[in-house]
Amino acid sequence: MFGLHPRLVGLVLLGIAAVLLLVASLIGWGAVQRWRAIAAVNDHHISRLSGRANSARDSAEAAAALLPNDAMAALPAIDPAADNAGERLDRLERAVHPRQRAIVTTTAAFSAALRGSTGAIVDGANGVLIKHLAALAKGELPIFPPLPANDAPQAAILSQTAQRHAAAAWKAGNRDQLARGLGMVLLTRPAHAENRSLIVMLAALDVATDPAQFANAVDTLGANGLALVRRAVVLAPERAAKLSALIPPNQRTPDETQRVLAGGGAPGETIESLVEKSLLSPSPPLFAVLFQRSLDMDKIDLARRIADKAVEPQQGEMRIAIAQHLGDVLTLTKLQPERTDLKPTTSPPVVGPGTISFHLATPAGVAPRLGELHARADGKLVPASRIKRWGSLVMLQVPDARGTIEVDVKLDDTLVFAGRVSL
Repeated sequence: MFGLHPRLVGLVLLGIAAVLLLVASLIGWGAVQRWRAIAAVNDHHISRLSGRANSARDSAEAAAALLPNDAMAALPAIDPAADNAGERLDRLERAVHPRQRAIVTTTAAFSAALRGSTGAIVDGANGVLIKHLAALAKGELPIFPPLPANDAPQAAILSQTAQRHAAAAWKAGNRDQLARGLGMVLLTRPAHAENRSLIVMLAALDVATDPAQFANAVDTLGANGLALVRRAVVLAPERAAKLSALIPPNQRTPDETQRVLAGGGAPGETIESLVEKSLLSPSPPLFAVLFQRSLDMDKIDLARRIADKAVEPQQGEMRIAIAQHLGDVLTLTKLQPERTDLKPTTSPPVVGPGTISFHLATPAGVAPRLGELHARADGKLVPASRIKRWGSLVMLQVPDARGTIEVDVKLDDTLVFAGRVSL
């Protein structure tokens, strides 16, 4: 048996040791590279959540450089919406381990949808969102889709779908879908660069939120805040008056000023102040609102001031409304001489112990509130203190009258009743 020279054995063992050392070094270096890549990916996600876009991009590129054929490290550095995204994803799909191929395929389908083309069919929550993205790319605006239970989509796909859905709803003026999209954007991107604007817009669209609660936020946004408010007025017209009140008075358009006044003005503003402002910028619709409010509050002087400033035919209609509110039959007759139902008359009198009662009104149902009543019983003047009025009801107190007597009643110079009454 031939033995090996001890020196040769030593060299062989030394070579084996070197190879093993090299393998160990490579394994160790690979582990270090993987550890560095994982750290870079973590930095990328933290930076994205914190809203630091530049830092997130640098971390993603560092991870991809360390492990270019690993999906978890390489995907963050690929912008799915970029023109070269399809080519990069195809290369990555061929290079990655088969266990990672599904996530790359999903990202490629997502990228194709963003760029308006068709990619692979994907199942689950990601597939639902990718299908919705494809519909948005065609100019459609379906409702934001419900996602399958117990199947969380990729954060990037959900975020992009929410943002594109919100943008499409904004363009289409679809209030409900816009609110849904903005809510999802804030959920997926809490540190979004425009998060304050998104919050203001969501609050403006929510009928349960008083605009006064986010007035300060609008102020801090400056011109952008006013633009959001004006857009919200279009999307939520039933809140137009309250939302327009958030715009500083010196920056409101005439239409916005009228909207604010018609809606009651600033919190605590009196009807007198509203009327004064409306007279400076006459507007028939605004006049109509404030005129009716003045009548409802029995502020006749304010109603008359509005009527004096109005133009025909609104002015004539307002003067008729004032006369009718006051029960001013004489003025009504002058304003509407063609009417035959404005002459005051009484209901059949009802007698009681020393009293004669009746209702006084016109056939049109107007109960005269103005004008003096004069009454005689058997030729004797009934003192004014014994003539009682409650709306249309009139009572004459005639304690000394007995039997059947002649009674006549006048409203100013107009005879409204003449006849015999039995007490």
